[in-house]
Amino acid sequence: MPAIVQPILEGDLDEVGQFLHSHLSQRFAANVWSDSLRQRWAGARPNFGMQLISDDGRRVGVLCALYSDQTIDGNLERFCNLHSWCVL
Repeated sequence: MPAIVQPILEGDLDEVGQFLHSHLSQRFAANVWSDSLRQRWAGARPNFGMQLISDDGRRVGVLCALYSDQTIDGNLERFCNLHSWCVL
């Protein structure tokens, strides 16, 4: 069965942090991973990136995103910066 792609939401961050700790780098504790995604550089953010969920409900991939608001030539612009990418 194919996996589904869905947004990473606030309620997913602790599990995403554990996934990154387990599968990307154990140099950072799970809470350090999740806290790094909670940083606020934008007034609003649509999500924290995207996640890949297997048909049995397991998280098998994440592409995390950080959003920031920056002033460019006097205009407020929204940026999306990729944070971490890990797919099993």
